[in-house]
Amino acid sequence: MLYIHNRQSRTGPATAELASALRAAFFSDERTLEQLAAARVALADLHRQRLWLACDCASGADDTWPMIGPRDGRGGMHPFRFGHVSHGQDCPFAGAIRHPEPDASGPDENGALDGPWDLPALFPAGQDPAARREGMSRLLRTALVQLGYDRLHVSSFAPAAVHGQLRLVETPFGRLRHLGGQDVGGQRLFRDVGTTYLPAIPRLLASLPQKASPARAGVCGLFIGVTEEATVPLSEHGAGFLTGKDQRGGRRAIPVSGVITLPPGDDGRQGPYWTLALLTLGSDGRCHVGDVLLIHALDRRTLLPVPGARHRPLASLLLQQMNFWRSWKKLVIEVELAAPLFPSPYPCTPAFDLVMPNAERIGVDLGSPAHDSSAPDRPVVHVDLSLPEQLTRRLLTVAAAKAVNRPGGP
Repeated sequence: MLYIHNRQSRTGPATAELASALRAAFFSDERTLEQLAAARVALADLHRQRLWLACDCASGADDTWPMIGPRDGRGGMHPFRFGHVSHGQDCPFAGAIRHPEPDASGPDENGALDGPWDLPALFPAGQDPAARREGMSRLLRTALVQLGYDRLHVSSFAPAAVHGQLRLVETPFGRLRHLGGQDVGGQRLFRDVGTTYLPAIPRLLASLPQKASPARAGVCGLFIGVTEEATVPLSEHGAGFLTGKDQRGGRRAIPVSGVITLPPGDDGRQGPYWTLALLTLGSDGRCHVGDVLLIHALDRRTLLPVPGARHRPLASLLLQQMNFWRSWKKLVIEVELAAPLFPSPYPCTPAFDLVMPNAERIGVDLGSPAHDSSAPDRPVVHVDLSLPEQLTRRLLTVAAAKAVNRPGGP
């Protein structure tokens, strides 16, 4: 049986109609176009409300269950499995998910990864450094999209700000546990060969040689999590370091033997960062932290990925404005802030999207308000943070009012 999950806990059983629509469209051998359309409508509703589905076919420690989430990918809305616990063998949702058939243009090489994260295939031995960086970036962005870190709805925050700071209702770090059930190839799950907690890396490195194939040196594990600093080695023979926080708030440093790829123009001290590290088995039979890639996060309270450190003030301003709109009597709207991590329909993908209740989107980026890169159906607001904040808030409010009243909205 499926239950609605609000990203913190189960809230109630899903309707029989929803479960039936998903089974017919994605978990059976045959389906009709009508069944596929009905399932996509149901998944779109879950996606809009930022809800997941939990299955009661199995349970794990810490009150966890097998999970199913909606994904808006190429070919349309479809479900994907994730979570710390795998579905039971007899569960109707344990079989292979039928993805929408790709169109004539072939697979989307720039979009999120679908299916297992086959580490040997994604990062083969002797891989070109540029291809490896691109693969690492795509994998990290896929994980953030799967877990919903790329968007923040205003309802995620308590209505009243404390000392001017918005307070999240949930603890966003808790979502990382759902990576545990991700298939990483070789009949292994992420929880077998990966970690999301930086101080746990040494213990994982010690256990990986027993789990990896002794005949195959290469990538055998992953770290995906949040770090505070990255130190690039001063010479090709030196070691770099990743620094993060432990459970008591202390700082822990982990040596890195591979290449550390920082965001453009960054010195490694502008954390927090979302970080992916490849754990590599060497020819000597020992595992170490290999190549590392980092992207900026807004802060440790939200973990929202941002294009760069200079975009953090803009993201904070947008969150404050969203919180104002939901109680302002002249508008009263609940808006979602999205950070596009993959190519969007815009001519030039903006740093952020404001998603209105009627699904209309407003792109927001840094730049002069006089500069207009908007398409007719894709408005973009450019923000100059050197201008008075009140002017910026007024520009955003005008754009939001136009979007919610655009024909076709509610």
